Amino acid sequence: SGNTATCSFDVEVEDNEDPTFTCPTPSNPYSADAGACTAALDFEVTDAEDNCGVASVEYEVGSNPITYPYDFPVGVTTVLVTVTDVSGNTATCTFSVVVQDTQLPTITPPANVTVQCNSIPGPGTPTASDNCGILSVVYNGQTITPGACPDAYTITHQWTATDLSGNTNTATRTVTVIDTQKPNFTSVPSNVTVQCDAIPPVGTPTATDNCDASVAITYIGQTKTNGSCPNNYTLTRRWVVADNCGNTRSTSQVITVIDTGKPFFTSFPANTTINCSDPVPPVGTPTASDACGTATVLYLGQTTVSGSCANNYQIKRTWRATDQCGNSTVSTQIIQVVDNTPPVFTSVPANVTILCTEPLPPVGTPTASDACGGYVHITFLGNTPSGSGCETSYTIIRTWRADDLCGNSATATQVITVQAVPFAPEVEERDAVRPSVSWDDNGLLTLQPNPTTDRVLIGLGSFAGERVVVSIHNELGQLLWERTVEVVPDLMLPVQLREAGAKPGLFTVSVRCNGRVVAKRLVLVE
Repeated sequence: SGNTATCSFDVEVEDNEDPTFTCPTPSNPYSADAGACTAALDFEVTDAEDNCGVASVEYEVGSNPITYPYDFPVGVTTVLVTVTDVSGNTATCTFSVVVQDTQLPTITPPANVTVQCNSIPGPGTPTASDNCGILSVVYNGQTITPGACPDAYTITHQWTATDLSGNTNTATRTVTVIDTQKPNFTSVPSNVTVQCDAIPPVGTPTATDNCDASVAITYIGQTKTNGSCPNNYTLTRRWVVADNCGNTRSTSQVITVIDTGKPFFTSFPANTTINCSDPVPPVGTPTASDACGTATVLYLGQTTVSGSCANNYQIKRTWRATDQCGNSTVSTQIIQVVDNTPPVFTSVPANVTILCTEPLPPVGTPTASDACGGYVHITFLGNTPSGSGCETSYTIIRTWRADDLCGNSATATQVITVQAVPFAPEVEERDAVRPSVSWDDNGLLTLQPNPTTDRVLIGLGSFAGERVVVSIHNELGQLLWERTVEVVPDLMLPVQLREAGAKPGLFTVSVRCNGRVVAKRLVLVE
């Protein structure tokens, strides 16, 4: 009938069974993840079981719960695993995870460079990084690899980076050293212009190089470029400097050689003095030379330069020496011709003896010649008596002077011996027959000037066509001067009184013609 009756009782069931699981067993060691100092590992328990059911699985590192995946640090990490069932029963285990740092540090050196040998940089400073941190970066030094020449080589710088785990990594930077720069001349003999006999010796340039401490300078030699004449030209001297890597540079010096110096005579006829009667020396043959070569000598001829007189003069002989560039020197030899030889009388009136009662013989006409030729002027210097009258004998010396064209003179004398005679009537008779003297008051005889200091002109025009004797006597009646003249119209006869030996005083000028005598007084003053 569906009737029921109920009761209740309590059944207490206990769960005292611990859960079960398999504790992870890592295959240590593990490497840290790339770029990190940890390893992301997952060691989850997947087989935990319990009779009543598993409530939870928990993981702890130290006292800190962790979840998976977990980043295990480098080193040993102990993990505590706790499995709890629904009844609170637990089961635990521990395991160790070993993580090691096997990653090498990263090191970035300075960039490779190519530099000139005089611009080598220092090692520089690299940069380094690591997943766990850098302990140190150490410069290991450099190595040099020789190249094609002493200043072309390779420098390799090396560094080592060490991380906190002792991992190391090295890096290198390459410095390629080259030498492509040419050396430079620091001094070069300057361009000069010199005379052909003063060409300088080859100079010594200096040079430096950016890398080579001692460069080699080679003299290549010189070339000659001809100019307008043999001693005008240009010398070009060349040098080449090379460094130890074969880089070269050349330079040159230009020497302009000129010849403006004149040649010089090495032998030349000496100047000389000769007498006008000597033969003129023959034309000489001088020689000449030049500082830079030969010279030719050309005779230009001779000229005559008048001197103080006709036979005193100079003969100038001239030569010109010319070198190969047309420079010339002219030199002259002077031959001084002198006339210092007096003329020579070729004829002189002979000495005579007369009685004191006789008239003096007429003044003669000596002749003379000169060794050098030319006109010789003869001057009557007058009479020099040693006495007078007829009481005693005496002499009258007539003197002539011969002067050549150069003033050289010689004298000649005629001695007239006047013998004394006793007074006799015949003397008076002789005097009685002498022509009478008429003093000229009609101007038949003119004297200009009168008085005079020396020269007088005796006018004889009134005696034209006649042959007359003109005489000049002193106050003592002594004959001073006398000439026989063929008179032409308007004749004025010149007389140099002092040359005839006259001294200041009173003189008588007389003209004898056809038995008559015309006289006039003449006064000679100082």
